[in-house]
Amino acid sequence: MTKLQKRPYKWMVATPCSWGLMTSDVGVNYALTASWLLQSGYCGSLEFSVEPRYRIHTARNAVVLDAMKKNIDFLLWIDPDMRVDVAWTPPGVDRATNRFHKDWALPFLPSSLDFMVQNDVGVIGAHAVSIQPECKVNVFVFRCDKPFSRITGEEYSQTEPCFMQIAAIGTAVMLIDMSVFKVIDPPYFEDLYDPIDRFQTDVCRTQDSVFCFKCNDAGIPVFGNFYAPAGHHKDWIWVPPFWDGKKRDRPCPTRLRASPASTI
Repeated sequence: MTKLQKRPYKWMVATPCSWGLMTSDVGVNYALTASWLLQSGYCGSLEFSVEPRYRIHTARNAVVLDAMKKNIDFLLWIDPDMRVDVAWTPPGVDRATNRFHKDWALPFLPSSLDFMVQNDVGVIGAHAVSIQPECKVNVFVFRCDKPFSRITGEEYSQTEPCFMQIAAIGTAVMLIDMSVFKVIDPPYFEDLYDPIDRFQTDVCRTQDSVFCFKCNDAGIPVFGNFYAPAGHHKDWIWVPPFWDGKKRDRPCPTRLRASPASTI
């Protein structure tokens, strides 16, 4: 991975717009990202890319190829239906105005980049809950009894805020060191399930998990940033209490029985 130093890296913030969907949150996400990056000491150039393709994995692959041609150093995915940093309230803003506020929350990009600097990590994703009606946590772990499985709502509620090495995580909000794509083989993102049957995603691999497992197979660990939950625009946002003694903001979104998660 790129050994991070305070110098001007080339950044691309990309939105794979598979159905031409753009929400008002995209502009807010872009503005906050640009504001922080331009003051961080890590940004020499910043490009925003919106790639309209019918299938999201083809849009992601097109963005990666474009970023390679432009010698981009870091790629930040922010999907068009995502709300970044839902549990974090910026300084100077009344916390009472954010009903999802948590004192333990950190902004995704600064905290993830700090973790990259300290640990030589190449892939970090923000966790979220999928859109209705599934409302599933988009984090997968390795277990003793099966190759990988989605964490349950009970496990999610009991996870402490941390950076956790995991099997796979959604790519909707994800920071990637572009040197990763020099190690894994294309296509980098690929759906290996029937898109008509979305309920197969618990047993078949979507473009998110395919990318993460390519990284795992190449010896590149994938981390989830559990300090920075994301949410879907105008949809179901569930921020877990992380053992803070408070009731859940929402009921458990799965009916699966909890079992101990075993990470790498």
